[in-house]
Amino acid sequence: MKKNAPIPEPKYDLLADWMLNLYCNFSCPYCFWSTDPRLKDKNFLGHENIDQIVDFFDKSGKTWLIHMSGGEPFIHPRYVELCKKLTKKHYISINTNLTLNTVYDFIKEIDPARVAFLHCALHYNERVKRHKVDLFVDKYKKLRAAGFNAYVTQVFNPPVIPLFQKISKEFAKDNIIIRPKSFRGIYENKQYPQQYSQEERDLFNKYSLLADKHEKIGATHVDPNLDRDFIVGDLTFKGMKCGAGRDFVYIRFNGDVVRCHASNKIMGNMFEGTLDLAKDAEVCPFVVCPCPYYGLRYTEGKPKILPHQQAMSGKSISQALLYDGN
Repeated sequence: MKKNAPIPEPKYDLLADWMLNLYCNFSCPYCFWSTDPRLKDKNFLGHENIDQIVDFFDKSGKTWLIHMSGGEPFIHPRYVELCKKLTKKHYISINTNLTLNTVYDFIKEIDPARVAFLHCALHYNERVKRHKVDLFVDKYKKLRAAGFNAYVTQVFNPPVIPLFQKISKEFAKDNIIIRPKSFRGIYENKQYPQQYSQEERDLFNKYSLLADKHEKIGATHVDPNLDRDFIVGDLTFKGMKCGAGRDFVYIRFNGDVVRCHASNKIMGNMFEGTLDLAKDAEVCPFVVCPCPYYGLRYTEGKPKILPHQQAMSGKSISQALLYDGN
């Protein structure tokens, strides 16, 4: 296989989206974790016993694809060692801002064939403020040169929209393609992506399609190309059978294993070594899919797209995700 050729999706039994750490070393104004009171005076909020973590996955008798997010995963004090142990039997994928120098150790120690992808978040304004643009470029290029399937996104939040063309040209000099990612949050008392103007939606689609034209990303279950649908409306799979809880689980930073991102049904705990998976696909009870990347993968049916204002009906996102009583 040539370096940088798209890596095929690995064969695995079960996909986990694991928030292994709540803390992030960035303070992006659009990130909801930056104001979490649990993070006060902390620089890591997760679990450090990596042997307990590895045992949980190994003793399940299944091959996992473990997607690690946060917060910033590389902040884990033994992160590269953890990845090395996990990838002996399983596969991993990572959401990261590429700021920590342990990325270089990761490149040396981890087999690219055991890594489905690295979703590298640019966070341009925050990175410029911290004078870390050159380091991002260097790490990303070294990842790609080593054969890792890596791609870059930039949140399409209002302050960065006028800069997007400039940012794209700046990074194109280093052969780095920047893909827009839908902003989900509040800016100047406006809820996004509902409040994108038609012009902004058109720009999002333009940059997204251009990025996809110039570079095809390999296997990924966090596909930024899908965001072209997410800016139009919210997806609903309500009433359809979904493999969440059987083929996919969400793991909270405290180790609780739940069916999906909005579910409160505890199916086990990583740090207690317990896991009770569903035997069959279960009907989705949510008005709005809380995890559409995974909903599109594991639901038996084609979703409806609810216009944002219809899906929200004046409610907050968290309210829109609640069971509707049926």
